[in-house]
Amino acid sequence: MASHNLLINLFGWRHRENVKPNENFLTEAFVHVLRMNGAFRVQFLADLVGNDVDPDVEIQTRSSYSSQSGTTIYPDIEISGAVAGNPFVLLIEVKWGSGYDAGQVSKYRHALNEAHGGGYVAFLCASRKDFDRAFGVLPVSPDRSARLILP
Repeated sequence: MASHNLLINLFGWRHRENVKPNENFLTEAFVHVLRMNGAFRVQFLADLVGNDVDPDVEIQTRSSYSSQSGTTIYPDIEISGAVAGNPFVLLIEVKWGSGYDAGQVSKYRHALNEAHGGGYVAFLCASRKDFDRAFGVLPVSPDRSARLILP
């Protein structure tokens, strides 16, 4: 069972000589905020998936899905819950200074369709620079099923 202790979770992603796991560090910190701040969690999810979000959601950082090519994909964050009484799944990919691939959105959408009959995909960017780099590459859908997020 995963620990919900912020210090323990962040320690594994600390900077070390020649290793800077910024995305993993940001992921753990953001998940901690989502878990501990119910008002923020509900508003954040309402902005992405719609109003009437049930505040009780499951948040995972170690989920995996089979892709259409048969490989395994690992979204940074998976949130499952209910909005207006209907179940939803949201996959969040965290980006901090790394490359963006529009194909990743397609893989995540396919995985969500196969496993859950649909869902939402969001990219969480660490900075305006990351957001600007991703904005030109990643599709942002009018139906809200794929979004970019700038903290």
